[in-house]
Amino acid sequence: MIKNGKKVFYSFFAFVLMLAITIPSVSANTPSSSDEDFAHLELVNLEEVDGEELNGEEIEAAPFAGPSKPHFEHFGGISGLTQMGSSRAASFVKANGYKDAHDYKYSYLGKNTSISKYNIYYVKGSGQVYILDSSNRGVKTYEFLAP
Repeated sequence: MIKNGKKVFYSFFAFVLMLAITIPSVSANTPSSSDEDFAHLELVNLEEVDGEELNGEEIEAAPFAGPSKPHFEHFGGISGLTQMGSSRAASFVKANGYKDAHDYKYSYLGKNTSISKYNIYYVKGSGQVYILDSSNRGVKTYEFLAP
């Protein structure tokens, strides 16, 4: 009985060893993504090359349509949180490259959100900008209001 157990063990071991030899390693075929791989690339402002050719290849870029499901958080209790007035919000969004406040809200909240329920807020002192509803639920924009 023990001899049969050893035979099974050695047969299994031989089988695994054959697999290891004949099947190449997954990591050997996976391309690396080090910084050196991208050193030859440069950032391009797509607004400047819109419709033109770039390095012999034509490119097409679509504007960011916003997240499909934004991650809403509750931001109540932030000291100095103040709603932007309509004229201040209009100048802020235009200075950041948006058409109007609705375009700005859509870019963060997505096209399927009822943006009329949301307003643009900022924190006095830091200038951090948020888009929040009446219960202080919304998104942090990672943009700042200039003093």
